[in-house]
Amino acid sequence: EEQLAGTGRVSAQELGALTIDEQLGAAGLTMDAPLSVRNNNPGNLRMAGQPGAEEGIEGFASFSTPGQGLNALTRQIVLDTQTRGLTLGEFITKYAPPSENDTEGYIRFMEQKTGISRDRRVPDFLIRDIARAIVEFEGGKLALRYFFGDEMRAETIPPPVAQAPTPP
Repeated sequence: EEQLAGTGRVSAQELGALTIDEQLGAAGLTMDAPLSVRNNNPGNLRMAGQPGAEEGIEGFASFSTPGQGLNALTRQIVLDTQTRGLTLGEFITKYAPPSENDTEGYIRFMEQKTGISRDRRVPDFLIRDIARAIVEFEGGKLALRYFFGDEMRAETIPPPVAQAPTPP
């Protein structure tokens, strides 16, 4: 049974029936949590009629569950980088315009996290890496744990060292 952020307190099925405030409480989070977490919107997407979204805090979209927010973020990344063919730099400039963000810093962060230079198109196999980097940039490590849960902890455990079989 999947658990919210690995807390072991709320099943994924039960989570869907809770309000965002209840979800935060179940995860042991407070209203001091990043905006992306409070809105279940890991990319801090503006309200633009996304399926299942309502207007949330500060005019950003608010989703009922973390999964809905991740799906909306992934759809936006695919639309801009795959369908529209934007380079990493073009995508981030559109996604986080200089009028509201440190776009240059955001692009440098994305280059560092993904290994893609700003003038390159994003290969489809890196969409998940792009999403994770956006979640981290928008909400920090807490957001990564909230939206990716146990998967994050699994990544911090080193893989076992392969050992050669003992000769007979």
